[in-house]
Formats: sequence, structure tokens, C-alpha cells
Amino acid sequence: MTEQAENNQQSNNDTPKPPLAERRAPVNMDGCAPWIAGIILAPAIFCILFALFGSTIRQNLAQTEANARCNNLPTNYDAVENVTIFTARDSAEAITSDTVITAENAEQLSLNTRIATTEITPVRDRGLVEAVAHPQGEYAVYGIYQPLLATRFFICEDNGDARGAFTADETTGNVAFNPDGSLFAVGDGEFGRVVVFDGIEVERLHVVDIRFDNEPRLIDSVAFHPTEPLLFFASESALFIYSTGATPDAFTQVARIDSLTTANREIGFNPDGTVVYLADPETGGQTQVLTINETN
Repeated sequence: MTEQAENNQQSNNDTPKPPLAERRAPVNMDGCAPWIAGIILAPAIFCILFALFGSTIRQNLAQTEANARCNNLPTNYDAVENVTIFTARDSAEAITSDTVITAENAEQLSLNTRIATTEITPVRDRGLVEAVAHPQGEYAVYGIYQPLLATRFFICEDNGDARGAFTADETTGNVAFNPDGSLFAVGDGEFGRVVVFDGIEVERLHVVDIRFDNEPRLIDSVAFHPTEPLLFFASESALFIYSTGATPDAFTQVARIDSLTTANREIGFNPDGTVVYLADPETGGQTQVLTINETN
């Protein structure tokens, strides 16, 4: 080796080397850029997709559940019809009126008398009815109570086909159809609402909300008048009466009768719609009888 080469080698050996961390090969970020962008954009893309298809996914899941429920109904399944018509007997037969309750005179309703619940029949606690049948027998609204969660309702045809499903509060009241089956209503428990469905399309039509400042308010019972387009429901010592129709704007409060006993009461009528009852089928207590006060 020449003297100059030896000097050059010695010079290289004397040059201080950088720390080990500084001598590592540089990281090539080019391949990571798409992954980083994907991680950042993924939540936004998910939200957009959920907004576009979330409703469809939920509907499909609900329909799948409804199909399973309607095809596997309990062996003791019994769809009850027309549970809002009560027939008076014994001394209650004397309680009559010549005036049909209508939207025009509903404000004149007043407490006529009180009778024993045993004096009217049939009286059945609709809160315990498993299913309520459409008046023409096209389907039944079948409810499954889920404690502390909700009440799931399934629209089941006789052949096991399902038309849909919906959910109400776990303290939900009863289901009631109007006479021709074009509407049905559900008291949405402690939410202080009555949800009205189109009975033909089986889809939500309108929500009657009687809460004040969003305070909870229990719906005790729901029923449709047997001859007039009127919806009756009871809540916390008051009886509410609403006009009904095929569109949401048809639902208007026409009367409110206060100072009644509504807890654990079921609303019912005589067949011609001149008498309304607030019956107590659970404990057999007194039934309040209301008729139009024609002297007002």
C-alpha cells in the first residue's frame, strides 16, 4: 500500500461516526400514504353510507324479525276482535242516551253515573291481550312485551306472512282499530303519545303528543268510537277526544273531560256510540258511565 493510501485510510478511521439511530435507513412513507388517508376518511365514509342505507338496513332487519315471529306464533295465540264494545246488562241497561257522541257535541260529555264493572260485558283488559285482529280479519297486531326495554309489535296475516313491525314504550297501552280497519292506534306508554297507523298501508300516519314541556305522561287506554270518526284516549284523570281522518291534519282535539278516574281503566262504548265507559276489568272496581248532557 502506498504512503498516500495509508494516510487516506487513517483519515477515514479518525472521522467520527454518527450515532446508530442516525445511520438507520430512511423510512419510505410513499406506501403508507393511502392507508393513512383511508383511516382518516373511513369514519366519514361510514357515516355517509349509514345515512344512505341505514334506514333500509333497519327495515330489512325488522322485516326479518317479523317474518320469524309471524311464522312461529305461540300455540295459544288468540287475536281478539272488537274489544271496545261493551254490552250492558242488569241495572246498567237503564243507562241509555238518544244522542250519539260526535265531534260537535263531545264537549258536552259528562259523568252520568257509576256502576259495577260486572254489569257490563264483555270487559277484557286490553293491556293483557296478546293480539288484536283487524275488523275484516286481514291481519292482527301481535305484541311481545319486553320488560324494562320496549313492546315489540308485529303485523301478522293468518297465513304467517308479516306486513311489518314497530316498537313502543315498554309500558305501552292497548291497540285499537277503528270500525272499518282503516286506522289503528297504540298508546305509547309513559311517552304521553298515541301513535296512529294507516291500517291499509300499515305505516305510521300521525302522533298525538299531549306532553307538557316533555314531562312523562302515561296513556291509560285507547279506543275508537264505534260509529263516528273519533279517537278516545285516557291519561291521568282526563279523557281526550280527537277527530280522525286519512291525513295527519285531520287529527284535532275536540274535547277534554277532566276529573275522572283513568288509572287501570279501559275505554269502551255501547254499540250505537251514545254511551262511553271507563271500566276497571283488572280489579272489578266501579265503571264510570259518560253520556251527552243535553241540558248544556
